[in-house]
Amino acid sequence: MSGLDTEAKEKPAFTSPATSTPDDPPASIAEGQISGEDDDDDEVVVGWRAWMAAISGSSCVYSGYYMGLLLGNTAGFIVKDLGGAEVEGWIPNEYTIITAAIAGLTAGCADHVGRKNVLIGGITVAFVGSVVIAAAQNMASVLVGAAMQAGLFINQGNFFSIPAEVLPRRYRGLGQTVAVSAGALGVLIGFNFSGKTIENDTGGLSWRSTYIMGACNHLLAIVLLFFFYRPLQISGESHASHMEFLRKGVDWLGAFLLAAGMGLFLLGLTLGSTGVSWRSGGVLGTLCGGAAGFLALALHQIFINKHGILDHDLWTRNFCVASFGCFVEGFVYYAILLFFQQETATLSESRPYLINVRMLAFFVTSGVVAPCVGWYTRRTKDLKYPLIGGWLLVLIGFIILTTATESSNYTSIGGLFIAGFGFSVPLALLFAVAQLATPRHLLGLTTGQLIAARGAGQTVGAAVLAAVYNAKVEVVLPEEVSTAALGAGLPSSSVPAFLTALTTGNTTALSSIPGATSAIIEVASTAAKHAYVESFHYGWYTALPFAIMALLSVFLLDGTKIKAQMTWLVERPVAPTVHRGHLDAEHGAESRRVSILSMERRTPRGIQDSGNM
Repeated sequence: MSGLDTEAKEKPAFTSPATSTPDDPPASIAEGQISGEDDDDDEVVVGWRAWMAAISGSSCVYSGYYMGLLLGNTAGFIVKDLGGAEVEGWIPNEYTIITAAIAGLTAGCADHVGRKNVLIGGITVAFVGSVVIAAAQNMASVLVGAAMQAGLFINQGNFFSIPAEVLPRRYRGLGQTVAVSAGALGVLIGFNFSGKTIENDTGGLSWRSTYIMGACNHLLAIVLLFFFYRPLQISGESHASHMEFLRKGVDWLGAFLLAAGMGLFLLGLTLGSTGVSWRSGGVLGTLCGGAAGFLALALHQIFINKHGILDHDLWTRNFCVASFGCFVEGFVYYAILLFFQQETATLSESRPYLINVRMLAFFVTSGVVAPCVGWYTRRTKDLKYPLIGGWLLVLIGFIILTTATESSNYTSIGGLFIAGFGFSVPLALLFAVAQLATPRHLLGLTTGQLIAARGAGQTVGAAVLAAVYNAKVEVVLPEEVSTAALGAGLPSSSVPAFLTALTTGNTTALSSIPGATSAIIEVASTAAKHAYVESFHYGWYTALPFAIMALLSVFLLDGTKIKAQMTWLVERPVAPTVHRGHLDAEHGAESRRVSILSMERRTPRGIQDSGNM
């Protein structure tokens, strides 16, 4: 993150008091290197304060996933009420671009100045944005409110860093899977609440009530953070040291180049995937501008500041594998969101609520399985083989999805169910792998960069998958429908009007077309479904190679190093650390039943409780 010290290889360029204390563990452990055998006598007792702090971070994940689902799921209904179909695609994409551009900077700064105020400030902005959307009377207000949700999403690195830093490293996989399960819960509630509310349209509230619910979720996260995320302040840490870091320690030039490169490039992809010609000056200009920003950032990182926004200490082998995995996870996850609902709506269901219910096969499975995988990693210190199993299940699920037909109603649900098992693993454990592989003073920056990689994967996925699907459906749909209708006896002069009416769902126009009988309409509708299924298959085919590459990349992980890094070290405790061995010595074998509340209240010399960090 910083660039004050020329001897970058000896120590980080800027180290806040929060990351350098006399009580720190040996450097080899602090920097995520192999430190020898883990001693079970050093087991840390995880008290209620640590769990509540971890839950406060997970509540942010819950709120974020709910809102992310809502922005995409309600966009069509907002357009139906307020108009502005030409900008519909921007409702779910605004925050993604902003997040990918500055999530790393936000989390990296919070590593040194404290996460609490950064998180509460960002979520407060998102809370106001939710209220703006709920009260919007025009599309401009909706877009403003959607952009304000970036205040929440740029802090995703901080969401996942809280469980990582308040729980022991041994719990790293468990803490991250619990956070991911909270996200799955947010998606489940978002799917069902939005689907049922929009379907019923009670009192004319429709989609507006879903954003009121989103505002309440934001408020809940703020309250939990305020009361339960209270990491201990280390001696020497002060507001002045925080301001000094922001003034001298942040690589502002590198942050600007990353934001410009990522923002412009993803903006170009979004423009191209929302109807603007890929050959237009606007799309080509932003894509080239983004590429130039990336090139300038690379030169800056190589020749000017090696410990800048993309600190070279991050780039271990395990971190690189985790970053690539997060990019792919974002890509293939977007395929699920983009195609499954659309495929279901086209072939099987028309009611929003029932369409969303089918998604339960994915999110219930991933939400329930994730903590079980986390418990396994806490017991075995094994992250590599669960990742292999997870990606393998994702791959199998996608293969099944490519075999679904217009008549095989349950095949796609089965594929989604198996993919849900697989998706319970990658995101959480990839976060854990990267967090273990990087220095402790870069914990938030590490997670923020993974979030940025995932956001980039989602945006690239949205552009690529939509382009593949649209290119295919524009060819096969007219061809198959025309062939079927002509074969059933439709006059050739009626084909253009018939095709337009059928593909737009205009039943009134269909019945008035010369020669269009009910039998011809039925035959043509069957042909249209087959054309859509074939086009969806190409979308699933596109995602398959990425899942295969992610699976193969896991074999590059150093599993031995991961196990050695899963010690009982607590990066940023919310209560003085109590070891199980010390309790055994003090209270005997029954110490596992002894309440440690009084011990949590003991404040060791040099550390004081701080509610402002």
